Amino acid sequence: MPAQCDHSARSLPRRKTPQPPLPCSQLPGANDTVVVLKTSAAEIEARLPIHLSTTLLCYPHAIIFSDYAENFEGYPVYDALASVDRRIKDHHPDFELWRRLQRDGPDGLEDEELWDAETTTRGVDKWKYLPMLAEAFAKFPGKKWFVLLETGTFVLWGEVLRFLGRWDSERMWYFGDEGVEGEVVFARKGAGVVLSWAAVRALVELYAETRAAWEAYTEMQTAGDVVLAQALSEVGVEVTPAWPVFQSQRLADVQYDQVSEGRRLWCSPTVSYGGVEKGNVEELWKFEQGWMKENPDQPLLHQHIFTSFILPRLVMRSGRVDDWDNLSNDSPTPAANIDECRGMCVEDEKCVQYSFTNGRCRLSRTPRMGEFKRGVESRWLLARVKRWGEEMGDYSEVQGCLTDDVYS
Repeated sequence: MPAQCDHSARSLPRRKTPQPPLPCSQLPGANDTVVVLKTSAAEIEARLPIHLSTTLLCYPHAIIFSDYAENFEGYPVYDALASVDRRIKDHHPDFELWRRLQRDGPDGLEDEELWDAETTTRGVDKWKYLPMLAEAFAKFPGKKWFVLLETGTFVLWGEVLRFLGRWDSERMWYFGDEGVEGEVVFARKGAGVVLSWAAVRALVELYAETRAAWEAYTEMQTAGDVVLAQALSEVGVEVTPAWPVFQSQRLADVQYDQVSEGRRLWCSPTVSYGGVEKGNVEELWKFEQGWMKENPDQPLLHQHIFTSFILPRLVMRSGRVDDWDNLSNDSPTPAANIDECRGMCVEDEKCVQYSFTNGRCRLSRTPRMGEFKRGVESRWLLARVKRWGEEMGDYSEVQGCLTDDVYS
């Protein structure tokens, strides 16, 4: 039988404590913070196990929600949709997946539905946000902060707690990477969304009093993070834009010289990345453990992700990776081969990387990590990449970097 939500539960069961203890364990503020992790039956086998063996080892309090209640590798996974009006669940087209899961379980899903979990769950996913926050608050009514995550979001736990330590949870706060949908300004789900105790309490009270109205509103929307933003707006909570501390971009895409509204990404603390593949989840998690052990009092900046995480991996590969797209973004130029493409980059004194595929060469004056893509050859001029990083500057403190600073 599927696992049922048990209001007596207070946190995930703990796996055997690693010896020696992880650097992420027992950080200041951790016991005041709840991680609310959203997944689905279509992706859980592919995406949750890596978190169980890495990130979830760090969170004293976490709760996992899906569209199907089950015990997964000994961990309770709760049905985020349990409290939605039964008439909606029984008849609305958005709940076709949910109805099949209740009847057949995850084994009833087709391979194609597992391969493209985002499309599979698109209809039902938007319905999860308000009910799962209400359930999380019922389980953890005294916690100061609620951090909503996707399985594709990676948060640097030490930096989340460092960030939250600067704010008063008894005021209504709603943090994230700002997006706009129509007239609604919202925090993008991919970067993680953080709510204070006061904000969640007000939201839950509103939802309890007007649930039918919010279910009707949800039906008309396409995204749950927009539904959440509108509900918070109704209780007087607007998103506090926290880019580039919160980053919905994938690590592969980040442009480290980016500046927006007076904020330099390079010298900003980094809390999160969106769209992180499971291999990068493990690598980033191990990197953060090492950073916290060696630099316990030093904020982890985007600068450090580039110089201490990305650059060493490029050096290890001698600046050469095949079947990899480094996202060089100049207009493509015809070239006979990768060597001719290299010559074009060398001639441009500011070019730091290039890629070649199908007779086309692309250059870039900004280094990026990139991603797997079959048939693309990517190269970096490592001496220039290192010099580029040196010219960007070395920041040991955040002050003086951001002119409009959510971190102060």
